[in-house]
Amino acid sequence: MIDFVDVSVRMTRHTILDGVDLHVDLGSWTCLIGPNGAGKTTLIRSAIGGIPFTGRVSIGGVKLSRIDPSRVAYVSQRPAVPEGMSVREYVRLGRFPFGTPRTDQRGTEIVFGLLEELNLESIERQAVSSLSGGEFQRCVIARALAQAAPVLLLDEPTSALDLHRQIAVLDVIDRRRREGLTVLSTMHDITLAGMYSDKFVVMDHGRIVVEGAPHEIANGTDLLRTFGGGIDVLKNPDGFPVVFPRRELPR
Repeated sequence: MIDFVDVSVRMTRHTILDGVDLHVDLGSWTCLIGPNGAGKTTLIRSAIGGIPFTGRVSIGGVKLSRIDPSRVAYVSQRPAVPEGMSVREYVRLGRFPFGTPRTDQRGTEIVFGLLEELNLESIERQAVSSLSGGEFQRCVIARALAQAAPVLLLDEPTSALDLHRQIAVLDVIDRRRREGLTVLSTMHDITLAGMYSDKFVVMDHGRIVVEGAPHEIANGTDLLRTFGGGIDVLKNPDGFPVVFPRRELPR
């Protein structure tokens, strides 16, 4: 579905991405993990034409030079907060390429459904500029899902949410994924990422270190090596790996 072929990004004298090759299967959830500066966000941005790169990125076999809202929806780490716009109006922006509420009846149904699913209906008339970080993040995700595009790119989509909201929001995305949506995301919480993704792609210094099933990667040595040994991996009662940072206790 999504193919990165020899994708490289260089800025001044620094190499951000170095010849990345990656295939993301149709209807899958692939998660990019790795330390800060590994190139995860840059790889996501290359898929929307948000940064100059060499190589090729294609979606469904079609090479993309810029983002096509009918094919790709994108949630960035730091979206702009518009002034004077209500929550409902902001989510409705996801339907902008498809017409007005009068001509896009399906879009109107989609927007109202998302407001309910993401628990935004009680604040739908509130200005987005007055929202908390977590509330606004849910609005951004609702706007992206409103596009009903076959591909969703997520860059740290739950960083401003508490644990309860993280699960609720990721469940909404996962329901779409089970209906055929293809998801490529970055996430710092490796345990949470493993609960939803089909494949981990571990990145470091602009390259892919290893990729595979989450339970295999979490229990392997490549992940520990990539994070400099600063993490521990345990298993919950169901045998699922739980990853957390290691702290040296003071003596």
